Amino acid sequence: MPQFWFGIFNVFSGQTLYDSIIYQLFNIFYTSCPIMIYAVIDKEFNPKILMENNLNYYAQGMNNALFNGKIFAKWLIYGALYSLIITMFSVYSIDRNFINEQGLTQEFWESGFMIFGQCVLISNLKIMEFSHTFNMLSVISIILSLIIYLVSILIVNTNDLTSDLYAKIYPILRTPNFHFGNLLIAFSTCSVDIGYEMYRSN
Repeated sequence: MPQFWFGIFNVFSGQTLYDSIIYQLFNIFYTSCPIMIYAVIDKEFNPKILMENNLNYYAQGMNNALFNGKIFAKWLIYGALYSLIITMFSVYSIDRNFINEQGLTQEFWESGFMIFGQCVLISNLKIMEFSHTFNMLSVISIILSLIIYLVSILIVNTNDLTSDLYAKIYPILRTPNFHFGNLLIAFSTCSVDIGYEMYRSN
């Protein structure tokens, strides 16, 4: 969805926001392992409690209490809102509101790097948020996914002359706007979660 919101700034020209190599690795390396481990080992209840089934836990599945139109719409709105926050803060932190040593604004590739990094980070953190079982395997998989992302970014930055991110990462990491923008995104997305939980509890 950040690609859609980015269309506001490029008149929906179809211009891509991400480096093509990094973009293709999102589902393969950066987010696949943590969600598979979550699906296999996460347990909300002790198996013994489920076997006794005194509270008829399985009825909620048959009654569509865990997945229905309302829950699907909630996650769709979450995704749209998160992507809007990420895109706007990234573009205005880097592309629209930062002047480098030569007196020029950054290119949109830097904003794309910031947006994509936040998508990788938040996707993995959301898995941690709704997990009930934490063990070394699940934690290591998330940390490893983030490390693989950083390593691949550095490889593209230093070795791939055809990449749109070539020689752009180190300068952006030295800019205060990049780090301040990331903190704003973290604060804003956490505020959305906290606000929703407060609304649901009332």
